[in-house]
Amino acid sequence: LVSVGNLLFDPPQPPDPRQQQHVLGLQCAAARLLRFLFAVERNRKTFKEAFSAYVLTPFMDIGSYLWPLDVYRPFVELVNGLSAREAALLRDSFRRACDRGAARGGASTIAGATVGETGALREASSSRANAAIVGGYELLECVGAGAFGRVHLARRDDVPGDFALKEVP
Repeated sequence: LVSVGNLLFDPPQPPDPRQQQHVLGLQCAAARLLRFLFAVERNRKTFKEAFSAYVLTPFMDIGSYLWPLDVYRPFVELVNGLSAREAALLRDSFRRACDRGAARGGASTIAGATVGETGALREASSSRANAAIVGGYELLECVGAGAFGRVHLARRDDVPGDFALKEVP
């Protein structure tokens, strides 16, 4: 989580200013990943501890499971527009909240994966043992439920990456 946060809050600076659009795209991708993780109920406390209301409100307003990167651009521009002091406070707050979440067992386990000591995600061994298979997708975890159905984190062996599948009644 901290590594993804670093991409958003402290992005690499390209040597050529013409490459700044690539950095903005990287930041939007990091924001998308963080927003997907926020959608998992057990991760929300960590994000609420990390972000001030000024940053959390537009982050939440993005909505859940939106794929196009341009949806995340206003949030990234807000983060990039913070003063140096505000940005440093946000980075420190995010890191501390992630550490607290890991200590209480919340943010250390995210969507069927476990944060390793190097910050890399590795598959939790228990996630595949209890997974159901629906339409070729392995349902790893129910990440949300509401009046219009449930959303599951899913994976296929023949396609890289994870998917969100919605189950409607």
